[in-house]
Amino acid sequence: MNLKRTITTQESENVVRDRIASYLEKLGYKRVNSESSLTYERGSVLGSFTSFSPKGWQVKANVEISTGSDQMTVASVNLDINTTGQLVTEKERLFWSNELDGLETAVRTDKVDVASASKAAQSSLAQNLMAAAVILGLTIVLAVIARLLFESRVAFYTGGALGLMLGFMIARRGLKF
Repeated sequence: MNLKRTITTQESENVVRDRIASYLEKLGYKRVNSESSLTYERGSVLGSFTSFSPKGWQVKANVEISTGSDQMTVASVNLDINTTGQLVTEKERLFWSNELDGLETAVRTDKVDVASASKAAQSSLAQNLMAAAVILGLTIVLAVIARLLFESRVAFYTGGALGLMLGFMIARRGLKF
């Protein structure tokens, strides 16, 4: 998933660069280069597969800063988010939007506030853990019930598969993929 944002301000290029660095580093990003365009990374490929929170997903932030003809500084931000193995939910999209909003606020006002993004990450984590519990719980319950009713392995596996599908359908409605 790619998210882009262009931020325009009257601050100097160096001030904008420092504000971006301060904000991203407070969010846990690590700088990987500091040439004309800044590149920061957070998370890992494994985190993209296994994390219940978007904060653990692998993301690369590329920032290009330039000065326009009217003495305005323009920062073009591109977040390249590895969503492999994830079904991106509404709350996860809100998390990424909050991160970009916080970056824009930091660049324009020098207020580094990561609380909004952290709150969105916690909300997303709680929702995803609840969905996983529903899916796993229905899978186990229906598998056991089928096994007790029909006393066969085939019934056990069929009940489990039915529970998995039902749990996924319920979670899908709640998570808004």
